[in-house]
Amino acid sequence: MGARHTIAGILLFSSILASLGSVFFTFTAFPAGAMQLIAVVLLWDKVPTSVRRSCFFIIALSSLFYWWGNVSFAILISAFSKNHSIIAMLAAVGFLRIIAVPDINNCSATGRKAFWRTVFGVHWLGAVLNVSAIILLGDRMVSDGHRLGSTQCLLLTRGFALAALWSPFFVAMGVALTNAPGSNIWPLVLWGLPLSQLLLIILAWRMSSSVVGACSFSGYPITLESLCTPTVLILMVVIAHLFVPNTPIVSLITFIVPLYVFLACYQKVGSRAFVKYVCHDLPQMQSELALFIAAGILGTGINSIINRLSLQFIGSSHEVVIVWVGLAVIILFAAVGVHPVISIAAGGAVLAPSGISPNLLAMSFLMGWTLGVLINPISGIHLLISGRYGFLGRQVWRSNSLWVFCGYVVCCGWLTIFDYYS
Repeated sequence: MGARHTIAGILLFSSILASLGSVFFTFTAFPAGAMQLIAVVLLWDKVPTSVRRSCFFIIALSSLFYWWGNVSFAILISAFSKNHSIIAMLAAVGFLRIIAVPDINNCSATGRKAFWRTVFGVHWLGAVLNVSAIILLGDRMVSDGHRLGSTQCLLLTRGFALAALWSPFFVAMGVALTNAPGSNIWPLVLWGLPLSQLLLIILAWRMSSSVVGACSFSGYPITLESLCTPTVLILMVVIAHLFVPNTPIVSLITFIVPLYVFLACYQKVGSRAFVKYVCHDLPQMQSELALFIAAGILGTGINSIINRLSLQFIGSSHEVVIVWVGLAVIILFAAVGVHPVISIAAGGAVLAPSGISPNLLAMSFLMGWTLGVLINPISGIHLLISGRYGFLGRQVWRSNSLWVFCGYVVCCGWLTIFDYYS
């Protein structure tokens, strides 16, 4: 890892502090955004080609929007900092990689019960530990070198992605709240949680019933001990929110997670593990960093066009139908390789001024993120599974298309119920 990447890691860590300062001490968000922008420039050589092309296209399109919308220099500068809090949260949650899931001597669970234990295990651990949960469980499940079976890979990715429907520790929640101004996290959690568990039950039941060789499936035996960290962190966030209800939940998570990891692990691992994370692991989020900065630029550009043309949208009487269509668009774009964060940023800029219920819009964004990453062959989880465990990216469409379509139908029904009762 070269000096540029080390500097980028230090800048990203500093941006966490600057982002928190902009919330707790009302500092300007510009320093946080500037450090993140410099970091992505330093890391640009490591950004995948597909992500670079997407970013170039987004910036070119946004430039036309800025020119057409006659955007001021101040708004242009603020565009680079629009998603600073989300990037800071993503960097902060990554500190959880320092905490290891308790090891188990006999760590192979087999049979149909293994489906259930593995899918719920990766879901609940992933809800807090994020993508680290896939690595922690996947590494314990490998039996042939560093390869997992396709069924194991699909179970891990599907169970993990469903946590985006409700987990406050997923960056998806920060994206949804940011792009649906006025939305509240607690209705999203309370409605997203039962939906995710329903889909998990359907997933485990269908896969354990239909997969050939299910009786010999090898999974991970989740235990109560391994759920300790997720439980404690969720309680800490809830309690902190009760004391400071006006503080954005994204910022609370950004503050609480590194503090918890430091208090829980410093005596065991010392400062070396924290330095390693900052200098080595943080620079590896270059793809997410580039996408979130590009999404902020695009969202600001679309807003400028809407304000310039004083566009009016369909009234709120059709809002459920609108979010159904918006959800379908996010999924379709994801299927051809467009990351959901880009579609959500564009959708938020267009639909947020339309009078749609902010919570309904945010819920559809969470669903779009969940189903979008499952159908997107170049999403982060599929690239991770492909590179680490040998899962072929071309299997994504064939394996997940029907599952995503069924999930879309269920989500549309859930959005209708959510709109009626909430």
